[in-house]
Amino acid sequence: MSDNRNCGCSTISGVSCGAKNCKYHTTEDKCSASSIKVENTSAMKKAETWCGTFCSN
Repeated sequence: MSDNRNCGCSTISGVSCGAKNCKYHTTEDKCSASSIKVENTSAMKKAETWCGTFCSN
């Protein structure tokens, strides 16, 4: 299992992450994934979208 919490790796500029159980979440509340995918093509409100990149620890 990979732990990116203190990896020193690149994060996505301007993207914060509050999903503390995601393997891409860092201790600085950033996302260390190389890209993210926001899901739900029929969303009409922010609450109807979700991070398709989420991957549990």
